[in-house]
Amino acid sequence: MKPARVLVVAASGHGTTAEVARHIGESIAAAGHAVDVRPVDETVHIDDYDLVVVGGAIRYDRWLRGATTFVRDHRSELASTTVAFFFTCLALSKPGAQSTRSADQYESRIRTIAPELDPLTVGRFAGAVAPARMNPLLRIAARAFLAVRGVAAGDHRDWDAIDAWTDHLTVTFAERSGRPRTETV
Repeated sequence: MKPARVLVVAASGHGTTAEVARHIGESIAAAGHAVDVRPVDETVHIDDYDLVVVGGAIRYDRWLRGATTFVRDHRSELASTTVAFFFTCLALSKPGAQSTRSADQYESRIRTIAPELDPLTVGRFAGAVAPARMNPLLRIAARAFLAVRGVAAGDHRDWDAIDAWTDHLTVTFAERSGRPRTETV
């Protein structure tokens, strides 16, 4: 059986979520699949893929517009393929019940974008804030937002957690699709 064709797309404000998408794509490729990693605003033909992974950062308690628009614009094609979602958010940089509740709310909102879709899994990852990548006005606003939320600027991404989720995704996809994994992630 030939390897699955996998598309990973992500909406990223300052590039850190795009880095997560590339990492996920590399891990899926290491599991033996053919992977394309693209920004959400690039034209793609969903029908060319066996699995589509859509990700985006959470900003102001919402999935970035690009990810939402991608899912809405491609909802009929996504309904006829296997789909998974992921998001990055600063709420998960702080352990505790409040962080879990926030992530639960984000996931619930993402699932309502196209309720007819039943994602194989939804990855939830701590994000990163890179003030150096922001224009000066946004940098000031970001610092104020972080202070109110009690979150430190910096990279809070847990690459081991991302790898574990991606491994779970490839195993679950292989089980559901009948496609064997050729490598171990």
